[in-house]
Amino acid sequence: MIDKIPTWAPVVTAMAATCAATIAFCAFAIARQQLGIIVQNQRETTAKTNFREFLKLCVEYPDLARGRPTEQNRAKYEWFVAHFIWATEEILEFAPGPWLANLKLHVEYHREYFEKDDDFRKKDFKTYTEELQNFLRGIIPSLPGKR
Repeated sequence: MIDKIPTWAPVVTAMAATCAATIAFCAFAIARQQLGIIVQNQRETTAKTNFREFLKLCVEYPDLARGRPTEQNRAKYEWFVAHFIWATEEILEFAPGPWLANLKLHVEYHREYFEKDDDFRKKDFKTYTEELQNFLRGIIPSLPGKR
């Protein structure tokens, strides 16, 4: 019986190596999947944080938040809207879902700006992602470009 043990040794070694390789591959696949989930969660968190910062600006500047700038704060209003659009772009890319109704509400507050500001319509609008442009066009069809 002892004479037969060495003939099984290569088979057992090969089986152990195969099992080790299979376990290593599975561990790699799980780690890769987890990394993807972590990256997506981080992007979503960043998008929500940016939008939360925009909402803080809304509290600080309620007239700008409601789309009612004065002549004295017109430049500040344009930057305010740019911050909103940037936050919206990130939400659309990384965390849409239940945020869409909130985003649409804020777009409506700034409808007049989007419809009538020539600099925004002719220069700024085309610099944003196609997804954001389509989102805005879905609310304000008069915006330039494809439909």
